[in-house]
This record gives sequence, C-alpha cells and structure tokens, in this order.
Amino acid sequence: MAMLFKKKSKEVIVRTLIAVLFVVGLLSVMPVLGGAANSPTFALSRSTAYTLNRGEGQVSTTFNLLSLGVPTVSVEYGLSNYLQLGTSVTRDIEGDLNLRGKVGLLQVRRVDLAFPFALWMSPNSGFSSHVATVISWEAMDSISLHLGTWVGVYPHFYYSPYLIMDLHPLSDLALIVEGSLRPSRVTLGIRMALWDFLNLRVAGGLNPLSFWGGLSIRI
Repeated sequence: MAMLFKKKSKEVIVRTLIAVLFVVGLLSVMPVLGGAANSPTFALSRSTAYTLNRGEGQVSTTFNLLSLGVPTVSVEYGLSNYLQLGTSVTRDIEGDLNLRGKVGLLQVRRVDLAFPFALWMSPNSGFSSHVATVISWEAMDSISLHLGTWVGVYPHFYYSPYLIMDLHPLSDLALIVEGSLRPSRVTLGIRMALWDFLNLRVAGGLNPLSFWGGLSIRI
C-alpha cells in the first residue's frame, strides 16, 4: 500500500507540474493586449483579479506588529499582462518550497476575472496544490468589490470563500475590509500609496487577534 501511495503521489505531482508549465508556456507567448495598470494585485492579504503588467516586478513584505519575528518576503513577476508568477522567499528559506501565480482570463470594462494558484512542497507535509477564482468589480470610481474562493486540490479538499470591499476616497488612500469564511475572519486596514511604486499596508483582525504592517514595491 505504501509503495502504491508513493507512486500515485508522484504521478499527481508530475501531472500538476506539466499542466502548470503548459499554461505558463501558452500565456507567455500571448500578445500583449494591456492589463490593469497600477491596480493592486492583493488588497490586504487576499488576492484581487488584477495581475502585474508584462515585465513588472513586485516585492512585498509583511511583519507582525504584536511580536518580534522574521518578516515574510514575497517576490512576483509579470511574464505577460495575463500571467504573473512568484514565491514566498521566507518560506523557501525555511524549506517550504512554493510557486504562486495568477492567470488573468477576463477584463471587460470594470470587471476582471482571474485564477490564482499555489503549489507547495514541504518536508513535513509533502506536496499540496491550491487554486482560486476571484472577480474584481469597480462598482464606482471610489468603490471596488472582490469576490473569490480558494479551493484545496491535493492532498485535501477544502474551500475558503472571501469578500473584499475596497473604499478609496482619495487616490493615495484606501480603506479595506476583508471577510472570509472557513475560517470565519474579518480584517480591517488601510493601504496608502507613499509613492507611485511604494504602498504601505496596516491592518488588524480577529479570530485570531492580529495586527500587522506591510510594504509592497513595484519595479
């Protein structure tokens, strides 16, 4: 049984990697038709449907304001206006190798649709894969809504829907509410554009109690 389980696990990993590489190769050669320029690829911690533009990079860091610790650092790069790939450098250093990305499939007026995904290889828990669907709607010039859900594909199935309300009364300031189910959680925060390429995020949440800050730099 153990040998059969290992064989099936290897087959799942190989098939998943082949599928990801196929999507990456296909979208990398797509013509550049324009993306959601300067739109946030995530609100506070949850993904939006916006992707980085081709050739655009982003470095993000998050740090706990309630206790001292190592900040998490992530890097992402836009291979095309429809595809970005990235990784959590901090988790890579800790031994949890990961590949994260987002495929943008639709941009019609004020509505965007994207499929984020994440692949993990941990020495403790092994291989896991996760996918998501998210729709971003610019309801008004000062209000954006983002509705999405993460789904566990392998080895365990789960789903975690979320809703984000992004209020930006000023061009450089946004008030954000993130709510999710499974687990139930509400996070409140602000995102402030210090410069065109630098954003500051400060947020707090319950269940569990958290208070953190972050910076994201677009290159």
